[in-house]
Amino acid sequence: MEELTPEPALLRRARRAYEWGRLRRAVLGALPLLLVIAPAAVLTPRLAPTLVVATTLTLGAVSLLWFGHGFPRAVLLGVGAGLLPLGLVLCSSRFGHACAGSWCMEFCFGTSAIGGAAAGALIGSWAFEKHVPGLLLATASAFGLLTGAMGSTCVGAAGAVALLAGFALGIAAQWVRAEVAS
Repeated sequence: MEELTPEPALLRRARRAYEWGRLRRAVLGALPLLLVIAPAAVLTPRLAPTLVVATTLTLGAVSLLWFGHGFPRAVLLGVGAGLLPLGLVLCSSRFGHACAGSWCMEFCFGTSAIGGAAAGALIGSWAFEKHVPGLLLATASAFGLLTGAMGSTCVGAAGAVALLAGFALGIAAQWVRAEVAS
């Protein structure tokens, strides 16, 4: 007669197999980030900060895709919105800077703020129209900022600050719009 495995041991094995399957699915779900990270790494003038942000973005995405509970949607929206500042900054970094008399500004700085405002407006519109919980808004915002920051580091910390300021302005504008509408 065949000896049966005790029920708690079977439950542990089943749970482990289930979690490994979820982790594999999360890793596969995060693989498309390579389509964002690779061009950012090739086009950025500052590779090290871009790779640090890209690593943070990837690990966070895998973690939240594995966790579930609405976070995958927030991650997807955040990355999608973050493509706006990332694309603008990577394109504008090819132009260098604009000068008017004694005043000079790198295009990266301005496009980082403008792209951040657009990303913030997109995420804010989603959050305030759908009445999403604050944690999902924060998650989408973090992923939008991380995605945009891969390009905004072209002018150093000032680019990331410009991105954050623009993003905050975009979120605030959508919050005001939602409050006025209600």
